[in-house]
Amino acid sequence: MASLSGLIIAAMLLYCPLLVDWFTSILGDPTFSYALWVPPLAVYMAYRQVNRIGKAAVKSFCSPSYTGYAVMAAGCLLLLAGEISTLLYIARLSFLLVLAGIALTVIGRKGLSLFSFPAGYLLFALPLPMLVYVPLSARLQMISSILAGESLDLMGVPALREGNIITLPNNQLEVIEACSGIHSLFALLAVAMLAGYLLRSRNAERLLIALTAIPMAIVLNSVRITILGVLSYQLGPGAAAGVAHLTTGLVIFMFGCIAIIGLCGRKPAGQAFQAAIPRLAIGPPFPSAKNEKLGSLLNVAAAVSMLALAMVLRGNVGFDRPVALRQQLDRFPFELDGWRGHDVTIPPGQLAVLRASAVIMRDYSHVSGSSVNLYVAYFAAQREGTAMHSLLHCIPGAGWEVARQSVLPISLAALGTIEANEVIFINGNARMLVVYWYMEQGRTERSELEGAMATLRHAVFERRTDGCLIRVSAPIVQSEEKTLNVVLKFVSQSAPLLLGRFLPRQSD
Repeated sequence: MASLSGLIIAAMLLYCPLLVDWFTSILGDPTFSYALWVPPLAVYMAYRQVNRIGKAAVKSFCSPSYTGYAVMAAGCLLLLAGEISTLLYIARLSFLLVLAGIALTVIGRKGLSLFSFPAGYLLFALPLPMLVYVPLSARLQMISSILAGESLDLMGVPALREGNIITLPNNQLEVIEACSGIHSLFALLAVAMLAGYLLRSRNAERLLIALTAIPMAIVLNSVRITILGVLSYQLGPGAAAGVAHLTTGLVIFMFGCIAIIGLCGRKPAGQAFQAAIPRLAIGPPFPSAKNEKLGSLLNVAAAVSMLALAMVLRGNVGFDRPVALRQQLDRFPFELDGWRGHDVTIPPGQLAVLRASAVIMRDYSHVSGSSVNLYVAYFAAQREGTAMHSLLHCIPGAGWEVARQSVLPISLAALGTIEANEVIFINGNARMLVVYWYMEQGRTERSELEGAMATLRHAVFERRTDGCLIRVSAPIVQSEEKTLNVVLKFVSQSAPLLLGRFLPRQSD
């Protein structure tokens, strides 16, 4: 027992900084504020399971397994990978894996199966990684905007939707990320999983209830935006802000919770819960004294290993060293072989969200009359919330919609042939051509996933996670072909200069 206590203490010391960071990030992020209730609810469900089955039956069903030490080792390796690559989701996930490993060493696989749902429910306590969160939020924004715009039209409210912006006769409603419905989606999904587990006995019914929560959250969020639109149209722009904005959110969420509980039916909670309890057969007894001695030695070895890993990680061994630019981006030339540029001011709010180490946005005009926009965002060290992301997640929010996207090979003297992304956006009658790609240590990646994998690889083998997003865009005035030629001409002149004089290389 003493060795087990030492193992638990070592695990808590190893994960203490990560847990503190998790707690503070949850407090500061309303999207996942519900996650604070997940661990207590999981503990309650486990406690209720024990009381329903009986302590004696649970004890007879449990048999410690040495597999737990392998699971703990895998969790520690996952933590190391998460710390090196600065991917917080991986590091946080490793904590649950280590907890599962400790549980296996105490109650074994059959014992852990009794608490599989409370253990799996802890996944709701992990905020989504940005790689998933950003595109999902952007997609939900667009869906909510479309549904709300159509609903306002059906109700006789004149509304013109352009992307995530709904224009009313007296106001504009912008469906920003906070109004995407992603807040209520995961909260309702957590409520649905909990209600289904406590109130229904069949797994198929529980799954159906959980799946129902997804479209329900999307529709309810659209209803909320519609209500705010009607209030704004009838009472003025200020009616959709402040108290009304907060109140509608709370009322809609409470309605969703009531609807989910209603879907679960009137079956008494105790009856459903009792039906969900598996039949218990008397399992093998706890290990003999000899096995207990071996288990104690393994516990001590695991605890020492965790403490050693904690010392290495807390010692800041330099897995994530920031890499400085060769020159500051604001020194990038304003004149390039017939091109003349001027800076474009980026709103402070966008800079706060972007959290880049350095960024420039300039409009360049050519003597021939052509014009392009150059956008470069550099990250000296990438991590969750401070990393490159696809432009497909943010540009549509300004009213632009993706009309077509494709892979564009570009031949550059200094880089050879690279694969970039070519995207055509439309906004009413306006059209825009965008070419963008990612660059890390002098190497290019086309997709966001490729960039994330490269970041992990570079973090492990090169101890650096710096990266850069490069975008060149131009309005389509005549034809897509002519606009693309203009963009490619500018890229051929600017990209080699960026790589040669400003962005760090693999050898830096």
